[in-house]
Amino acid sequence: MTAGTLIIQNLNKKTTAETIEHLFERIGEVDYVRIESEYGVSKGIGYAKMANFETALKIIEIFHMLILDDNQIRIELENEETMDDNNQNKDKSASKNEDLTLSKVGSVQSVNQPNFQSNLNQSEQIIVVPQDYNVGGLTKLGSDIWLEIINDTTDLRDVQQMLCINKKIYSLKEHPRFRKSVENGLSQNTCRRILVIGEPPHNLLINTIPKPDRTERDKQEILSVIIDLTTKVNQNLNYLSQLIKKVSIVPYYYYGKDLTQKPTYYVFYINGLNQLKMKPIMFNKNLQYVDVDLQIEQDIKIELPPESVQFVDVQSRRQYSMALTIDGQLWSCYMNDDGFHGYSTGGQWRVNPHLIAQNELTDTNKMKPKFIDEVRGQLSDEVGPFGVFGTFHVVKCCGGQSFLTADGIVIQKVYQDHYEKSYLYTPIDPKWFFGERIADIHYIQVDSQDCWFSYRVYITLSGKVIILFHHDEQLYTDTIIEVLSKPDSVFQLPFPLSEMTTSIVGDWGYISVLKKDGQIININFRDEVDCDVTDYITELANADGALSGMKIKEFQSGSMFLFG
Repeated sequence: MTAGTLIIQNLNKKTTAETIEHLFERIGEVDYVRIESEYGVSKGIGYAKMANFETALKIIEIFHMLILDDNQIRIELENEETMDDNNQNKDKSASKNEDLTLSKVGSVQSVNQPNFQSNLNQSEQIIVVPQDYNVGGLTKLGSDIWLEIINDTTDLRDVQQMLCINKKIYSLKEHPRFRKSVENGLSQNTCRRILVIGEPPHNLLINTIPKPDRTERDKQEILSVIIDLTTKVNQNLNYLSQLIKKVSIVPYYYYGKDLTQKPTYYVFYINGLNQLKMKPIMFNKNLQYVDVDLQIEQDIKIELPPESVQFVDVQSRRQYSMALTIDGQLWSCYMNDDGFHGYSTGGQWRVNPHLIAQNELTDTNKMKPKFIDEVRGQLSDEVGPFGVFGTFHVVKCCGGQSFLTADGIVIQKVYQDHYEKSYLYTPIDPKWFFGERIADIHYIQVDSQDCWFSYRVYITLSGKVIILFHHDEQLYTDTIIEVLSKPDSVFQLPFPLSEMTTSIVGDWGYISVLKKDGQIININFRDEVDCDVTDYITELANADGALSGMKIKEFQSGSMFLFG
């Protein structure tokens, strides 16, 4: 019997070869399992060689919708043509009429349901034999279970496979429930509605919104605007152009003909077509929202990139913005050639010549690691492939001049003198975080009428939250030990870490965390009391009564909430 090699894609970085081997051994004999990695970090793809071809096919059939370590993996034969030839020789009666079942073992979930994989050249092959032919005029679909499966399908790949089962159900593409399923697939990781919030005097760091003890006066001072691209009248608008993948907001000082300043925001966003777009928002002198007319849009003079340029991310800080293209180019707006904020380029988005990858921090040929031994502890100080980071693979910049590596180590920029002319990037031993590695970091800045202060929020892999207060964004060699050794507050998240998103804002004495189910939980870290503060935000977002079916997917700085 010929052996079969499987390709396993979309693996979680923490999934090991031993986990996969143990799982596949339940079905048949496994020769070996190998996971591709780079610098010790999984690439998310693996290979499993089974002792025989039939076992490989059975694994695809049973585990084709497997959820392993929170990732839905994809399993295919290394040679798809061989799989199609052997599919014709399979026992056609096997598993065709099995009931839909769900099994869970540890962190592994699998759905055992009919295999929808097919081929356009074999479109007449019927995978599931229908029993009930009367389904709303669509013949040979079986019972309503088909429409239920279609309606619940949210993965675009599954939608495409479903459409190609056979010619007899190709008419489903016009069915409203199928169209809804396609829209669900396309709208994954996107939002459809943005709630923008401001308050006088033109403050974007609104932290009173998630506050549980907000007063009626607080509510009266809130300015809110709803951006919903799906409400546009143009019926020919592409559905993808009405979805929002990434968004950022920038304050702008617009002066009208009467020379009065009108609070204005730019909302830059990337739509479902990966195009960079802008929506201006303006308030009048009475702080009421006003529609921006064509004349004002022309006065603002923002020149967006061509629609042919594809973007994956956009971020803003104060009054300048940057956006990253699919091919790795960095575009900027209101940034001079020297990398500083300025108006020499007007409001033109362009590829900034300053943002190039020369002499970058990870250039090992020019940048060598230099660490603080007392902070580094038992961590390696060897020269590695990542320049100033040594052997540590940084994957995220977290604010407060902190970085997070792929394996949960914190890298901190530390100044060697108070003139801030000499600095280094040192890893922080997990011993400073109670022996745990870090899942996420947030740098919270609070600018109130009374004072300005900041603090860092470290969340460990077990869900422990560590608050470190420090009056300055910068840390120095003579202060970092004191800051690390005296956490202001330590407490446990009131829910599992797996339910948390990366959206967190904070103020004096509390943080507000967004859960994946759309709830915003306010946690008072002085007395460790938590409460749900979602209602007021959804009330603002539903001012036009069109929020039905949406939940909060993300929020930024307490001033912008994304619904989808």
